[in-house]
Amino acid sequence: MTRHLDDDNSRYYYLIKGTGHREGSVYFDELRIHKGLSPKKILSLKEVLINSDAYYEKDKLDDSRLTGYFWKYVVIFVKGDDFIHVSEVYEIE
Repeated sequence: MTRHLDDDNSRYYYLIKGTGHREGSVYFDELRIHKGLSPKKILSLKEVLINSDAYYEKDKLDDSRLTGYFWKYVVIFVKGDDFIHVSEVYEIE
């Protein structure tokens, strides 16, 4: 996963490796960064992607299936002491 700056609106977004192979692409908009949270459980993104059943080939994700999976959850990325609240975006090309 990589973090990018959208120059048009000065917001950060995150791309997941393996998306964008078919009709669209999936990314996460950074909404807010929280500090000092005490999570009950932290899941690895790799495990979540495997459990989403969105892989259709090795290292390639079905964007629409992935979108359906993430819409069910509140997604927060953890990096050090930062808890980054993100919103999933599915963009059709």
